[in-house]
Amino acid sequence: MQRRPSLKKQHSDKDTMNSEQKTDERRQSKRSSLSEKATCEVSSHLLLHRSRGNKSTTIINSNIKNISEGGVCLMTRERLETAQIVKISLPLPHVKMSTPTLAEVRWVRKDPGKRLYRAGLRFLL
Repeated sequence: MQRRPSLKKQHSDKDTMNSEQKTDERRQSKRSSLSEKATCEVSSHLLLHRSRGNKSTTIINSNIKNISEGGVCLMTRERLETAQIVKISLPLPHVKMSTPTLAEVRWVRKDPGKRLYRAGLRFLL
């Protein structure tokens, strides 16, 4: 009885590298690591998928993990909602000031084993 070759694809380092390159190609801007504090102002009337009845505002303290021309990655104790619009105050280097801008929450993930959330925000302005 003759053995037929396996039809399963063997994964190589080259395949892994190609997969990583494809992920990097989706990014439109280079990310830079940054360890600074930022505040997010979340207004219920800025939610894209909820009713406009209750218009309360919440301030969420966060830590910036990385930043690019297109957006920012934050760590927060409170969960942000996907598609939420937030006003984020970003610190300016070498001065004790921050600049406000609007951003859309694109994704949120809970860090395993921690009581923190990682969120990716895309700058709107």
